[in-house]
Amino acid sequence: MDKGSRQRRKRSHSLWQWPVLLALAPALALLLMACSDEEEDPQQAFCSDLEEFQTDLRAVVDAIGSLNRSEIEDAIDEARTSAAELRSSGQELRAGEAEQIESAFNDLRESVEAVGQGGGLQASLRSVQASAEALGTAVRDAVAKYNCE
Repeated sequence: MDKGSRQRRKRSHSLWQWPVLLALAPALALLLMACSDEEEDPQQAFCSDLEEFQTDLRAVVDAIGSLNRSEIEDAIDEARTSAAELRSSGQELRAGEAEQIESAFNDLRESVEAVGQGGGLQASLRSVQASAEALGTAVRDAVAKYNCE
């Protein structure tokens, strides 16, 4: 085979590849978009939001330990946002536990905000402890029911 015929074959080989690649490009783009647009499984979303909520709750506990009102309020605001996301993913999953968790969190938030607002300190702290225990139970129940790790 001479050099000229090899170059013609090489050129003709590459000429047919471009139309094929151009024809396949939209199909490949659609396939990539379909794969990237897959929604997260509702249970996975719930567990992920539950994990985020637990992280924010740890921040609330740490802030309470600091006795800095501003830190406590900021941590509670973050946890409130996480609770709303958890409620949303819980509704998609039809998980009543999300509402129980949010209700228990609101009780905890209210009892923390009530500390120092009148009444005895001991009574306020008992209220915070009881609310925290109820919230912990609600979270543990949800983790167990939905196999969240």
